[in-house]
Amino acid sequence: MKRVIFILFFILLLDSCKDEEPLPTYTFKGQFINATENTVPVGLKVTLEASSGPNALNFQTQILGSAVTDSMGRFAITYTKTKLPVLRLLSQFYTYTGLPINQNVDTIFYKSSKGTLVFVFTANYPLKNTDTLYLGLPPFEQGQNVSIVKLPGPFSTKEIVKYRTLKEEGGIQYFWAIGRTQWDSATFFSHKYPKNRLDIFMRGDPFIDTIRIKYR
Repeated sequence: MKRVIFILFFILLLDSCKDEEPLPTYTFKGQFINATENTVPVGLKVTLEASSGPNALNFQTQILGSAVTDSMGRFAITYTKTKLPVLRLLSQFYTYTGLPINQNVDTIFYKSSKGTLVFVFTANYPLKNTDTLYLGLPPFEQGQNVSIVKLPGPFSTKEIVKYRTLKEEGGIQYFWAIGRTQWDSATFFSHKYPKNRLDIFMRGDPFIDTIRIKYR
């Protein structure tokens, strides 16, 4: 009888050891880059925080780990698997939410107040040397109003032009036109020129927003 009890105890002990197997660990690597000023934050403390999400009945948070950025703006945090579903990266200047959780990550976090617009102009009949293409763009610098760019002809059947402009939140609507007369009409009577509308959404570096215009 004692032998049977000992065997049962040994089996239960083995089962309990299986339940206590170590949880997997993951490493979250990142780098901060200010793409406008081409700088990186050095010595910045960053923290990974898991939470139960804003709609949870019993809101919970868990600090998974912290690190300090090096001379290249990089950091790495290794943490143990968590049951909480939402991951945030917190610091004095940066906050990012909705990050991948319970997996290895290696990414770059860009911060920029500017973005690059790439216009691809195509035409069956290129601009002549007497033509001028008007473009309405977001401001290039702080304090400026809408920028009006004039591109004199001639143009080939395909031209690519890039502009560095300020990043603006949300969608922006501007116009293009060939010649001053059409420009005035398109800006004052926009409903008559749906094909001349530019719908721009500036996302900031390192993203490039490409806009294609077929102007003839």
